[in-house]
Amino acid sequence: MEYHLFETSVTKACEGNWKAYKNECNFFVQAVASDLGILIPGGGGSADQMTWWISRWLEFSGQFLTIPPMSNAAYHAALFAREGKFVLAGMTAAELDRAHDLDWHPPLMIPPRQKHGHVAVVTPGFGENGWPRGYWGSHGSEGKKNASLSRTFPWRHPNLCHYFVSLKV
Repeated sequence: MEYHLFETSVTKACEGNWKAYKNECNFFVQAVASDLGILIPGGGGSADQMTWWISRWLEFSGQFLTIPPMSNAAYHAALFAREGKFVLAGMTAAELDRAHDLDWHPPLMIPPRQKHGHVAVVTPGFGENGWPRGYWGSHGSEGKKNASLSRTFPWRHPNLCHYFVSLKV
């Protein structure tokens, strides 16, 4: 079955910025947000800083709605993206480590500790394993476009991710 991307200003901004920023998630998200006229505190910094600032400050600023990590968080994020909203998915390095630790069982090797958090833009549609679709850059490699976020976040844990919905777009 072929997937057809819903045409929204968010997906256009993702397409327009992906090639230039496919190697850094935080720069990619900031470029997309900038195209849409959205200010992300901590956006000039790392993915950890972006996720930390948004999860603690923007809920009270009236600019973003936070979908906290919980059951059905990924589902709600995808629905907001379908409405054309700018939706950011993010996890700090510590949160990524905790999610990977949930999957660790002896005799498997202990997963390496993350040095960076991660952020991505959620776009309309659902991917594999209960995750929404999206675009992202990837530190040290090439990100993906219009793909399931299960390919970039710990795939068994879509509801451990923070999702932030811009109330502006």
